[in-house]
Amino acid sequence: MSQSNAKSMFTALPGAARIEVDDIEIEDNEENLKVSPYLYHDGMYFKCKGRKDVPFVLLNSILKENLPSLYFDLLCILSDYTYLNSFLLRKRLAYLKNHEKMSTTGMRRTLNAMRQKGLILEYELFHKGEDQSIKGSPFIYAVSPLGYKYLKKSRPYKFIKNEEQSIPFECERVLRILSENQFSILFEEQYEPCGRVTYCDFSDFVYKNSGIRMLYGIKLPSNDVIALFALSIRQDPQWSSRYLMLLRNLRTFMEKHQIKNASIMVIVESEWFSMACERVRCCENDLKNLDVFYATDVSFVTENDVFNRLIDVLPANDYSKRSIFRLNIRNSEQ
Repeated sequence: MSQSNAKSMFTALPGAARIEVDDIEIEDNEENLKVSPYLYHDGMYFKCKGRKDVPFVLLNSILKENLPSLYFDLLCILSDYTYLNSFLLRKRLAYLKNHEKMSTTGMRRTLNAMRQKGLILEYELFHKGEDQSIKGSPFIYAVSPLGYKYLKKSRPYKFIKNEEQSIPFECERVLRILSENQFSILFEEQYEPCGRVTYCDFSDFVYKNSGIRMLYGIKLPSNDVIALFALSIRQDPQWSSRYLMLLRNLRTFMEKHQIKNASIMVIVESEWFSMACERVRCCENDLKNLDVFYATDVSFVTENDVFNRLIDVLPANDYSKRSIFRLNIRNSEQ
């Protein structure tokens, strides 16, 4: 995808756009930290409810029913994002339909009905807590094989992914996808109306060639356009090798397609984890020149702007310090 000749990147924007924020020192105490809803735990496993087969009789029965248009809207959203929880479904639906967010109980009732009809799958993650009791996650939803066939049969003119193209459910991978989707949904809601999003690319081509699902074009106040790649890292046992692999894949992809003006936002579980990620990256000579900054998935919902608490990790003391900044790029006049 071609880009302009802009020289500015996210971590090197003019002072009018980039604003340093005083970082309040927080003691390294879990009680003082807001915990990510997409935190990886050792020994995680999942359970799934819903039909994974597609009986011909059931498909015909569904196609003959006059299903609510809401079902179709939710299936299309899930098809776009692969995995979502109820909160993200309600946010995206409200934005697309330009109305108030659906109630939690209303959405839950609708999703239950869709699962019972075989249109969606419902997943739940489990892990052992510190007290050794089993903890469950909020439900995670995906389009079922029957749901994909229903979409194709009922609206053949609309592009719908094949169920074979969907990403297999694995705990760490799905947590990454959820945190990426959270950023994407909130980012588009905040920046599309003010004309700052020039494109969003969720194509299979980018994913298959780099392992990165999200590529955006962002128009700066100077009218230059830069590419923003967003990826998430969860702190599982293989996180460092996965992180380096994704960055190398992305570097190769950008070189091949001559994408020179690009920034990479890495979505992490905590600010402390961002420093560990940067320490690993900067030990690799071939990755040092990438324009990388970090953000926690918690900050996207606790701040009123997804770019209000971004993290630059500083090389001081073996990458154990960070600088917090925000971007003021909504308005054309700076």
